[in-house]
Amino acid sequence: MKNFLRFNAFVLGIILCFNFNTANAAWEVLENLENPNPFPVMAAADGKIYLLSGAQGGSIATHEYDPETDSWAIKASMPNACIYSSAESVNGKIYVMGGGQSNQKKDIHYIYDPAADTWTEGAPLLTPRMYHSSGNADGKIYLIGGQNGDGTTEWYFDEYDPVDNTWLRKTNSPHKDAWYCGAVGIGNNFYRIGGGRWNVPTNHFDVYYAETDSWEELPTFPIGVHAPAAVNFQDKILVMGGYNNEQKIDSIYMYNPESAMWSLTLNYLPEPMGYHKAVTLGNYVYVYSKSEDGQYGRLWRYKYGTTEVEDNITVSTDDINIYPNPCTGIFSIKGDFGALQKAEIKVFNSLGKQVYSNTETFGTGKELFIELENPASGVYMVQMIINGKAISKKLIIYG
Repeated sequence: MKNFLRFNAFVLGIILCFNFNTANAAWEVLENLENPNPFPVMAAADGKIYLLSGAQGGSIATHEYDPETDSWAIKASMPNACIYSSAESVNGKIYVMGGGQSNQKKDIHYIYDPAADTWTEGAPLLTPRMYHSSGNADGKIYLIGGQNGDGTTEWYFDEYDPVDNTWLRKTNSPHKDAWYCGAVGIGNNFYRIGGGRWNVPTNHFDVYYAETDSWEELPTFPIGVHAPAAVNFQDKILVMGGYNNEQKIDSIYMYNPESAMWSLTLNYLPEPMGYHKAVTLGNYVYVYSKSEDGQYGRLWRYKYGTTEVEDNITVSTDDINIYPNPCTGIFSIKGDFGALQKAEIKVFNSLGKQVYSNTETFGTGKELFIELENPASGVYMVQMIINGKAISKKLIIYG
């Protein structure tokens, strides 16, 4: 019954927007980082932000950002850095795991203590891997996806206990293509979002229940996305940017586990991003991305206000009609919700790839005619963003 409700909430229900007040102009520009590590990982501990690892072998500096002074400081170097690692913060310490050197996947694992500014070596990974993702839930760290030592796609799912310094292999992920997916822990559960490759992103959305060592496939993420930044913000999931249809995007989606609903927020990233990093501190979300020339690192933050739903736009899926449905790829959209509004209309195929995009005025008495170019048979999602509110409806196309 729970799965049925989740499915219907996603396919037939309203995708509501949260009240984030303003768009990307609300992001605060912070102090740039000069001479950054090329491919760092990011974590927050004790009120500060750290960029670690991210180079081809050898020791490399750890960079610490202090929000109180808006300044960077250099800290103790990681003993043996890698690129395409992952990092998690648990109980005031930061765990940097895996990565590669000269395309050789590594099982290295180092633990940084910010209070002492020291590094120690942790238990090695069960499988060397890079391009993986990680998250922490209930004090445990989870690794998913990436590449293993022979270069094949990795789908092993591993759990690390910081107290015992031990790794355990858990039940495999339902999907093997968890390559730079979003990964977030909430309570005892671990969520995986998207992944795949930059030019073939996936829209998988799965949850791992630690208590039963089992996975559940949830209704898919609204779009295919590779290499987003994903964080736990007040027990909700924020998925920011990434690659969709071979292009970086700036959209931010929020998932509320209690309502099992995805929302396209009214706030956007400062610019389209992929392979960027993000952490949360208090009511702030921090996003890090290097400059195009790689000469400096850029840091932004956004202070979220309320996370309550604001539903003052009286429009729902019941006010939107798509017909004929099923169709051959030629269909009309008709609205019945009052005065004309500016509407951004997008159509995504079953892989989450965008196949149509346009902006129209839309409302009562307005009918839009859409013809997709050589569409394949399958289930599509028609997404309409009307005055900041995102509404999605299912469309079936047959050959």
